[in-house]
This record gives sequence, C-alpha cells and structure tokens, in this order.
Amino acid sequence: GAPGTWSAWGACSTTCGDGDQTRTRACDNPAPANGGSECNPSDLTDTQSCNDGECPVNGGLGTWSAWGACSTTCGDGDQTRTRACDNPAPANGGSECNPSDLTETQSCNDGECPVNGGPGLWSAWGACSTTCGDGDQTRTRACDNPAPANGGSECNPSDLTETQSCNDGECPVNGGPGTWSAWGACSTTC
Repeated sequence: GAPGTWSAWGACSTTCGDGDQTRTRACDNPAPANGGSECNPSDLTDTQSCNDGECPVNGGLGTWSAWGACSTTCGDGDQTRTRACDNPAPANGGSECNPSDLTETQSCNDGECPVNGGPGLWSAWGACSTTCGDGDQTRTRACDNPAPANGGSECNPSDLTETQSCNDGECPVNGGPGTWSAWGACSTTC
C-alpha cells in the first residue's frame, strides 16, 4: 500500500504559546491487498510546531518602596509606601494587580509636638506699697495655661506681672502752730 492524502492539520495542543499539531493520512493509495505490505506507520503521521498567540501574563506584585515621610513633623500622622504591578507586568491581556494591594499606610509619630507656654489666671492684687497716699500694687500669673513642654517657648516675663497705682486714703496731717499775730495793746495804760 501507499499513503493517501493528508488530512487538515489538527488543533494546536495549547491555546496559547508553543504547542504541536498533527495531521494524518491513511494507507489507501492503493490500500494493501493480496498480501501486499502495509505502509510504514511513520509515513502516516506528521507533526509540526504551532503557536496561536502569546499567553496572557497576569500582573504580580513588586517590591515595597521605603516608607514615605510622616504627614506631620510631630505628633500623630500617617505614612505610606507603594509597590508596582511589575513582578511580572501584565501582558497579552493578563489581569492587572488589585489597586488596594499597591498602597499601604501606617501610623507614625516623629515625636511629641512642642507646646508653647501661655499665661494663667491673675492672682489677687497685692497690698499697696504705702499705707496712705499714692503707692503701687502688683498682681502676678504663672505660665501654666498651658505650661511649656517638649521644647515649647516660655511666656514673656512682662506678661506675667502687672502693676497699678493705689491710694488707701489721705495720710494724717498733724496740726502745727501758725505765725504769731502782732502784740495786742498793753493791758494797762501805765
């Protein structure tokens, strides 16, 4: 017998990327008869490489970046790090990475914030510097509203003391003899 006509090529063994496809033919040109020999089986099958297109590559997560700067220079804040969808990058219609997997945020605190001092409540006025007549009296307040902390500035000392004039009454004036009048007439004429 002798091989006949080739069939059409069969489907590729893969739907994408490198594969193989086969075609066959029968031993019918003519078919063996009356003790004639069969065709060699290797003459009845033919195989070739095939590729119906590149396979999709789904994106994979890359390496995290370093953490970014804290959103505040002191006190509680947030910092973020990112990564790309490049391990591998999506290709040939492969899926992108989930955006929520590409960013990460955490709390941060680079130290307590400075607190500048503020003047508190005034004390009562102190005693007058004199017991009568014009004098002065003073009142004070502390730098405690709030107190300075973490390197914050102190209050201005001039904001912590206040002075005003006072007078608790006129001072006593003791009487004193005045000027003599002229001498009066003598009590006798001689």
